[in-house]
Amino acid sequence: MKKLITVICLLSLVLPLLFSCGGDAGQTTDTAADPATSDTSDGPADAKPSLISIGGFPLDLFGIVLPDDPSETLSSAAADMAKLIRDELGVSLPVTGWSGRGEHSIILGQTEADTDAVKATRARVQNDGYAALESGGDLYITGAIDNGTVNGIYEMLEDFFG
Repeated sequence: MKKLITVICLLSLVLPLLFSCGGDAGQTTDTAADPATSDTSDGPADAKPSLISIGGFPLDLFGIVLPDDPSETLSSAAADMAKLIRDELGVSLPVTGWSGRGEHSIILGQTEADTDAVKATRARVQNDGYAALESGGDLYITGAIDNGTVNGIYEMLEDFFG
């Protein structure tokens, strides 16, 4: 129970920062830089996983999308993400390629879905850093190289789930 409350509190603090409803919002992280800090406060202890949203859309409407020919490392990180979300929140997100994409997606790496905003944000990422941003009802986690994307996936999972 303590772990569930911790997860809910973390999600209520971090998700609104990353996934705003009012348009494109981005975050870039260069792993060589100092980690960013943010203000924290207690979130609602009775929040339900179905209330978790990205860009105003419920999490259970999403799937995890990989590039057409993902690296083994990126595929493994996507599977880890899906498993952790399923185990911790009870929400099963399918892991697909671009052709299996649904209406809303968590898009990992560089894909044909990349918008100009995603490309511009990724251009600012250095080394094995990553960028995470919401655009058009999708969440993009991307890096200049696959290792950067993988770093972003695991860092976000650690921030949300500990």
